[in-house]
Amino acid sequence: MPTVNVNVNAISGDTTSFNVNSATVLSNASDGDTGSTFFNSVSNVSLTFGLEDISDVSELSGATLNSAKAVVTAAAGGKGAMEFTVEITNTDSLLVSTDSLGGSSGTQTDFDGDDLNISSFNTDQFNDLFIRYTTTSGTQPVVSRIKLVVDYTAAAIGAGQLSISSGLLNMSSGNITI
Repeated sequence: MPTVNVNVNAISGDTTSFNVNSATVLSNASDGDTGSTFFNSVSNVSLTFGLEDISDVSELSGATLNSAKAVVTAAAGGKGAMEFTVEITNTDSLLVSTDSLGGSSGTQTDFDGDDLNISSFNTDQFNDLFIRYTTTSGTQPVVSRIKLVVDYTAAAIGAGQLSISSGLLNMSSGNITI
């Protein structure tokens, strides 16, 4: 089944405990560039990230949601090995928690959180999801991306509809009759 990245678009938490300001943390976490990073300057801090709404992600229009997982792209920083947790939450509760992610590689690597079954979620429930990222064990992960990866089933194309998922449709002559 296809997957799509849902980017972070809001931030809250202890944003003053990082090497850059909160706007830069958010920009670096969502730009997909492993060269733009942020790291904590104080041990064991948490950030909560808001996510794009379902209407902001064209692939999810009319789709059936299957599962979601938080993904953090990070490398070990100046304090050697790194550890962190990542959670998917909503306004009311913790939905899935993944403890003890990390490692000692200095190369930016994707760390996948546990899958959350969202097959029964409606649009409002999806739009109420957040990612909470917490550094642990006094370590200093150098993070370049935080995102939600959603597994989905694309909407069926109804009678009388054409769809193109990418690229161009070129016709040098003729017509299309629906």
